[in-house]
Amino acid sequence: MKNIFYNIQSLRGIAVLAVVVFHFIGIQRKYSPDYALPEFMQLGAVGVDIFFLISGFLMMTVTRSFLPGSKSMLRFVLHRGIRIYPLYWLVSAPIFVLLLIDNAPFLTALHINPEIINNMPAAPHYLLKSLLLLPQENLPPLTVSWTLIHEMYFYFMFGALLLFPAKLHVLALVLWSILSQIFWQYLQPSQSEPWSYLLFNPLTLEFTTGCFIAAILQRWQLPRPAFFLFIGVLATLTSWNLWISNNTYEFPIAGDRVTYFLLPCALILAASVSLEQRGHIFYP
Repeated sequence: MKNIFYNIQSLRGIAVLAVVVFHFIGIQRKYSPDYALPEFMQLGAVGVDIFFLISGFLMMTVTRSFLPGSKSMLRFVLHRGIRIYPLYWLVSAPIFVLLLIDNAPFLTALHINPEIINNMPAAPHYLLKSLLLLPQENLPPLTVSWTLIHEMYFYFMFGALLLFPAKLHVLALVLWSILSQIFWQYLQPSQSEPWSYLLFNPLTLEFTTGCFIAAILQRWQLPRPAFFLFIGVLATLTSWNLWISNNTYEFPIAGDRVTYFLLPCALILAASVSLEQRGHIFYP
């Protein structure tokens, strides 16, 4: 397979817009409750699941020609870090500055609720872990960067796979998937146990599933991809309705998230790539 997929770029754009809508709902609910958007639009959070699947797919695809060894591992991890950390630090900088200032009148003048800053720990280890995207009990000051903590974990684990021949990667990914879920069920970690919560989180299955899709589509093509794309979208909507019928509109997390959205989003990804393999691009 090629390394550039236009349909994946389109899928990324859709996922980005979906996540933006999800967060916009929370902002509007807070500042304009009388004009709130429909709760159903919280489904936009599924964009994160699509991103995790795409990450696994692309990592498996772009590294298939890498020679096994420490050089490949270091090159991969370094490139991933360069793509993530500088921009993350740039975007996070204003929040870190406000956290360090902790001046209530100044924050009020900026129309920022001082309680938001006061509720964040100012300990140096919290700031350092946040800068390095390491797991901890509290979310980073830029709270949405919790997804980047998972991404960096995926990258480091996948980088370790590059020490071994490519023919062992699928087996290693299967073992990683199985062991992480065994420990998740056995330990049942909470967010107060940040390292266990990250290392064994069911969201890992979204990344490894993306890898499996890449491995499969390197050998075979998905039949009738348009049909499976339709089924994937329909299944996503159905899963969301099943969730809200038994719970609230708050989006599921960890194991519930994987149970409801892993398979539907995997179908969407596989079908999108298969359509492009047949020459069907989402945009001209």
